[in-house]
Amino acid sequence: MRDSRINYLLVGSFSLAILVGLVTALALLAGRTGVTDRYFTVLRSVPGIAPGTQVLFQGYRVGHVDDLQPITRDSLQQYRLELSVRRGWQIPEDSTAFLTTGLLAAVNVNIDGGTAATFLDPGAEIRGREATDIFAALSSVAGEADSIIRNVDLILDKNVRPLFESVAREIGMLSGRLGALLSDANVESVRRIITNLDATAGDVSGLAQELRDTRRHADLMLGKLDALVDDNRGHVDQAMLDLRYALEAVARHIDAVSRNLEAASRNMNDFSREIRGNPAVLIRGKASPEDGDGASR
Repeated sequence: MRDSRINYLLVGSFSLAILVGLVTALALLAGRTGVTDRYFTVLRSVPGIAPGTQVLFQGYRVGHVDDLQPITRDSLQQYRLELSVRRGWQIPEDSTAFLTTGLLAAVNVNIDGGTAATFLDPGAEIRGREATDIFAALSSVAGEADSIIRNVDLILDKNVRPLFESVAREIGMLSGRLGALLSDANVESVRRIITNLDATAGDVSGLAQELRDTRRHADLMLGKLDALVDDNRGHVDQAMLDLRYALEAVARHIDAVSRNLEAASRNMNDFSREIRGNPAVLIRGKASPEDGDGASR
């Protein structure tokens, strides 16, 4: 019996703790915990607003909507929203409250902080303003986009299309010229030229190989000449001395040789003159003076 009471006490305590935790979590999610200051605002339309709706200050969550009541102001049906804002949160006097909506997001009350140096006292009214209808804005943007598209179409029809047509004509003419350039005869000529270039390249390659062989032979010959001079092979120095001696001998007798050559040249001139005057001299020889007199007698 005693054990049963203890078990019941433990189970009850656990259930109570779970319940308290759940209530606390719900309160935190609803934003109704903590000490708050009360403000209010008046809006003409409040679609989607209910107690518990979040209150944002420039996008930051600062409280929730406590109550929503319809009122009449300026002969118009309007709605008074009681706002619970975190205690001590400073709201400039020129701030405005409006509804923020999105395509998929929930509706919130957003406070746009002003620039005034003084702040509203708790319980004061935050000036309300109507939120921009996003769908109306989208419709306006769509209308402007249609107008822009029409203007673009006009510009294209007036300026771009003639340009495209001109380009198309030029491309057609160029295609015709390319077709004529790439005719079968021209292609065959180009093929022959390429074949000749290949053959010429082969000949140039062979010539380059021959030039390399010639250079190699020239290098070998120069090497042999260098070795011949350096090693004095074949008595090069003696041959040079003999050549120098022969040249000196020729230089010493060059005057006599010149005189003999000059005399021989004069004799040759006399002989040729005699032959021209009397060719029979080659056969009979030159007659003596006595033979000449006897013949005359």
